[in-house]
Amino acid sequence: MKDVLQTERLRLRKMHDDDAEDLYKIWANPRVAKYMNIEPFTTADQALAMIRIINDAPYALRYSVLLENAIIGSAGFNDMNGASGVVEIGYDLAEHYWRRGFGTEIVRALLTEAAHHHYRFSERESPLL
Repeated sequence: MKDVLQTERLRLRKMHDDDAEDLYKIWANPRVAKYMNIEPFTTADQALAMIRIINDAPYALRYSVLLENAIIGSAGFNDMNGASGVVEIGYDLAEHYWRRGFGTEIVRALLTEAAHHHYRFSERESPLL
C-alpha cells in the first residue's frame, strides 16, 4: 500500500509520532470516539501510543488526513487479511469537518487503493466505487 494518497481536497499520509497532539484533540471528542468504539482520550500520550500500535501492526495501515496541511482526522485499513483478500476500512474526522463530503472522498481513495492491491468488495460493501 502507498504511504501517501491524494484526493481532490485531501492528502492522506502514513501517521507519524508528531501527529499525536493533533490526533489527540480529535480523539478526545466523545462524539468522535463513539464512532471509533473507543473511550475519549484524555492525554496526547494515548494518541502517541495508538499511533505506535497501529504503525507496528502487520495487519493495519493508518493515514493522517490533511486538509491544507492541517490534520483533520485519520483513515486507513484495519484487519487487513491478505489470505482472504478482505480488508476493513475506517476513518474519523474532527467534528468541525463532518457533513462536507470528506468521508466519501476518503473512502473512495481507500477503496481504490485496496482494489489496486486486489482486495475484493461486494457491491453492497463498496457502493462508492
